[in-house]
Amino acid sequence: MIEKTRQTDKSMRHRLELEKRMPYCFAVNKDIFTLIKYEKLGKTTGYVVVDANDTVCNREVAVAVYQQALHLHRLTEYALVRHHSLHSHDSQMAERIEAELALIQPEEFSYSIRDEAVATLACLQIFVTNQRALDVHLKDMLLILDKIKEQQQITSSDWSYLTEKTLAIGNLAYEQIQYLKKYKRTN
Repeated sequence: MIEKTRQTDKSMRHRLELEKRMPYCFAVNKDIFTLIKYEKLGKTTGYVVVDANDTVCNREVAVAVYQQALHLHRLTEYALVRHHSLHSHDSQMAERIEAELALIQPEEFSYSIRDEAVATLACLQIFVTNQRALDVHLKDMLLILDKIKEQQQITSSDWSYLTEKTLAIGNLAYEQIQYLKKYKRTN
């Protein structure tokens, strides 16, 4: 009776484990491999790398595929987090600022605060410009990720494009923050 209970318990635990195949494949030495992630109750229990015939590959290939997957995750993590958490807020703020900037004329300010008002307007214009550029880069990155999922493989041009976009997004976000900090310190 106890043995049967253990078998039932083991099979029930196995049923809790989910197998998630990555939506794209990785190339190592011109061979195509798929990374399979196993999860149990929301926690990762392991990874397996298989070839096109669903045969488990050797350790060196598995490490190379896993490193590619990790590299892809690192390239896209910041952009995706920024897109999901800040994108709509920052973009809406940029739209509102842009609408207000169109209405404001620096000549309308009194002479005593005109220089400060012009500097503030310039800072806001730079924020809007950088935010527009960030939005474009984020959309480009999401499009390339959709393309990768659709073609179910990552090409070398995709790697270089993702790297370029990640660097551009990081640089623009850094510039935006540094400029706003610099402006805050001067005023």
